[in-house]
Amino acid sequence: MPLIRKTLDELNTDVAARLEKIGYSDAQYKGTGVRNILEATNISLADLYDAMANNLEGNYLSTAKGGALDALGQLLNCVRRQGEGDGNYRFRIGNALQVAKTGNLQSLLQTLFALANIRDVIVRPFTHGVGSVTFYLIGVTGLPDANTIALAEQQLANVAAAGAYTVVLTPTPLLLNVQGTISVSAGANAASLRTTAQGAVVTYLANLSMGAPFVRAELDQVILDAGGGQITDFTLLALSTTDSAGITRQQLLRNYTPTFDQQLQPGTITIA
Repeated sequence: MPLIRKTLDELNTDVAARLEKIGYSDAQYKGTGVRNILEATNISLADLYDAMANNLEGNYLSTAKGGALDALGQLLNCVRRQGEGDGNYRFRIGNALQVAKTGNLQSLLQTLFALANIRDVIVRPFTHGVGSVTFYLIGVTGLPDANTIALAEQQLANVAAAGAYTVVLTPTPLLLNVQGTISVSAGANAASLRTTAQGAVVTYLANLSMGAPFVRAELDQVILDAGGGQITDFTLLALSTTDSAGITRQQLLRNYTPTFDQQLQPGTITIA
């Protein structure tokens, strides 16, 4: 933030102009006690401007000098060398700042979350040995496409530490097919409530993260809540999964947990 400074001469000139506006001529002003008091005040104001400017400059790497520059360096554990001048020391602090911004897990995660359509990032360390980490990207809607994966890999290459091995993947999709029936209260619009219940199931499954289980009790509650009290019961009739190869397998009518790298998604949802 720039600081507009005024010198002592500028302050005195400003005061004289303001006094003249209220009826004090320059001749009346000179040599009076009023002038002496105001000029003494202006000296203090000029000193304050200098102090404020020095403090402000000390907060920025580009303008800090001496002890202020030392304080900035200590924040990054970058200590001035014996006899080192401000210019070289400032350059080393700048390098240390860049290093602090990259090469750590937090900087990698920030890079990935900055991409479009990313809801969550699952981290699996040491997937390919020491110094490696695999990131699974969870999309806001659906799975991230190949272009997003390629962009993520490119962005990570700019911030990853030297020698680090990073891999970007998406979860393996596993469709969960649900078939069931609802009971509704007397006078309720059954067709509309079936559509509402079906949409609630789709939303529930779409928001599960990688490796997160399907919980039967949660499904029941989601459907009952969606009806606003008009859906009185839900009966699960069939549950199956369809993998990425298109193979469908019947599941027991209870909780289902996918593998750690799978993400359940809504398949065929039928509510009668």
